[in-house]
Amino acid sequence: MFKFLHWTKLKTYFWLGLFISFFLDGSLSAIFGGSFFSDRIIMVSHLAFLWLLLALFFDRVKPLPVILAAFLVGIGIDFYYSGIIGMEMFIYPLLIWANQFVIRFYRPNIINYAMLVIVDLTLLEFYNYAMHSLLGLTHAGLPMFLAGVLGPTLLLNLVYFFVGYLPIQLGYYRILHLYRHPRKMRKA
Repeated sequence: MFKFLHWTKLKTYFWLGLFISFFLDGSLSAIFGGSFFSDRIIMVSHLAFLWLLLALFFDRVKPLPVILAAFLVGIGIDFYYSGIIGMEMFIYPLLIWANQFVIRFYRPNIINYAMLVIVDLTLLEFYNYAMHSLLGLTHAGLPMFLAGVLGPTLLLNLVYFFVGYLPIQLGYYRILHLYRHPRKMRKA
């Protein structure tokens, strides 16, 4: 019975954090719009994607439905933020699926995870740039994209990653520790 309650607590933590990070993406962009967007620099917030990656990194005991969540977040971003249906709903689950295999070969530490975040966000932004160029929605050249979008986006999301890493890790590990040791929960 206790294992079920802890699994439910872990899933609730995961879905609630995903919901909050999804809406924080837009809220932070609206609040700091002058800082995130200018004529030469565009910083794209990917908090929901970072939340999905952190769920992969921290929950290796009982995997959460991160691919389903990535698909749902991708649809939400397509409808709510971008307005182009189908772009994010395919790339998010694909990247999360690929990361499920890749993280098996990495030692769990913040530096390795930060490198994966950089690679994933770079692939995500190149995919968005290629799709927008293909659809004729952007006419920026590759050097302008690298300096004006990719660099600032990586910087912003790495700041998010390093600021949120420890609190999110503590939340997951606290729940997972209780999941592994239900008797300790009774004493607390």
